[in-house]
Amino acid sequence: MLTWPDRRISIEATDSLRHLVVYTPPGQRSFCVEPVGHMNDAIDHGAMHVLEPGETLRGEISFRLE
Repeated sequence: MLTWPDRRISIEATDSLRHLVVYTPPGQRSFCVEPVGHMNDAIDHGAMHVLEPGETLRGEISFRLE
């Protein structure tokens, strides 16, 4: 959940999107929040979903302004 004095945003994602990337551009008052399927540097950590040919990986994200 992201919280400001006058609002909140809740984020829900399916298990296939269990990691969260937060990016804040230098010198900006904005940010990006993105649920993702792999941790940063997943290849080097052996932590990737490996799909066989024809397989798919699905996920759903819900952002709710409260």
